[in-house]
Amino acid sequence: MNNSRLTHLFDKQLKKQISPTEKEELMHLLAADDNEEQAKKLLETSWEQFEPNATVFTNIQSERMLEAAISSDRAIEVSTGKTWRLWNKYMSVAAVLIIMLSVGLFFYSNEVLIGLGLRDGDIPPGNNTATLILGNGQKISLADAGDGKLAEQSGISISKTKDGQLVYKVAAHQHEVNTTTNRAQQWTYNTIETPRGGQHQVILPDGTKVWLNSASSIKFPTNLSNTTLRKVELVGEAFFEVAKVTMKSDASGVNTERRVPFVVTSYKQQLEVLGTHFNISAYKEEQALETTLLEGSVKITPLVPSGHKIAKILKPGQQSVISGSEMHIKEGVDLEAVVAWKDGYFNFNEGLESIMNKISRWYNVEVIYETKPDTEPFIAKISRTKSLSALLKIIEQTGGVNFKIEGRRVTVTK
Repeated sequence: MNNSRLTHLFDKQLKKQISPTEKEELMHLLAADDNEEQAKKLLETSWEQFEPNATVFTNIQSERMLEAAISSDRAIEVSTGKTWRLWNKYMSVAAVLIIMLSVGLFFYSNEVLIGLGLRDGDIPPGNNTATLILGNGQKISLADAGDGKLAEQSGISISKTKDGQLVYKVAAHQHEVNTTTNRAQQWTYNTIETPRGGQHQVILPDGTKVWLNSASSIKFPTNLSNTTLRKVELVGEAFFEVAKVTMKSDASGVNTERRVPFVVTSYKQQLEVLGTHFNISAYKEEQALETTLLEGSVKITPLVPSGHKIAKILKPGQQSVISGSEMHIKEGVDLEAVVAWKDGYFNFNEGLESIMNKISRWYNVEVIYETKPDTEPFIAKISRTKSLSALLKIIEQTGGVNFKIEGRRVTVTK
């Protein structure tokens, strides 16, 4: 017969809503002989909810886990291999239970099991986090803010969806743009900033979708959909899906409609579009500013003081590169690799220094080189959800390079 109190407390533990007193009671209930079958079933069910194909450990593995869990507040890394479903009353259940109740689990099929308390020197990947800065200077942490409406400015509602996306919604009448727009509203700006180790998605007031990479920011007017020129400022890297917005004009008594231009200013360049998908990487610490076009067309104007300011028109599949005071166009660019960060991957095909710049921003670490970094391209597609140590191990397997993690510093050695 099932113990309803055990089920209730176990559910509270999984939801992280249990009190210390209740946790102690739960441990006693789980250890009771009368509850053995129910405890085993609860553990098996919760395990499979995390990962349907998750490994259940052998007695030897369980014993090592149990010893480590008892002697440390951190979970240890456990290599996975062939799946076994061998349950031992005092080993498998106890080991899994202690780790689950102490720190919680992340399950990585066919890779590693790492608890919330990471191994010494390890660093978790970045996540969806950003700060919204309103026109009045108020700052809202999007990581801490709950779902739903966050603020309202000049009839524009700002809300956060369940999946963490920031959405600006403009009143229906404001979508109709004309030449008599109240221009005073154009100077009410919002800024969204992502830290090192963060990323975020936002739908701007005009419907344009923006994915911000780590250590990036975008500044824009709150009446972006009700103006004769949509202009935003970008620092860092972002992917844009620009919405089509039209403007009514009654010059000479004739009603006409035309598209409202969308302009992105960033380090060393200004980009103008009418409606398109593109990626801009404009980190000041990088040697080059890269703009890659996926759909539509854009006009790139360099803003380098001593360079040529002749605008270039990009076609889909092309990439403009501004390095120093010069700009050139690349053909046949690997578009999947360029936007891989937006889809949750690193897609490397470059030298070590460029790779470590990306890793530094995503994991929020400092990189130190003991020797000059290798310029030979490293080619790999790796999930951005891996811990730092797991990612660096993959790179180490190529040979010729090793890494040492100390706090938030990564030292690159031969």
